[in-house]
Amino acid sequence: MAKLSVSAASGGTREAAFHRIIVVGADGGFQRAFGREGDGPGEFRSPGGIAVMPDGRGVMGDLGHRGHHIFGADGEFERMVRMAP
Repeated sequence: MAKLSVSAASGGTREAAFHRIIVVGADGGFQRAFGREGDGPGEFRSPGGIAVMPDGRGVMGDLGHRGHHIFGADGEFERMVRMAP
């Protein structure tokens, strides 16, 4: 399974309308998708920007939850960090 990254070789993109993150390989081919609309762990209300940390974990901003979802390089949900009130 490809590591989550955002680069010219391999990338992650978000589909805000579908509330998911899509991972593509170096050839642009579909690798996997994760996330969905909802209120549970790793689910989005109003997804925003995406970033990949140096260790390969992904972060998705979610204004609807007023927080950031953190996913492992494998796409598994790790935790949510809430924004300050």
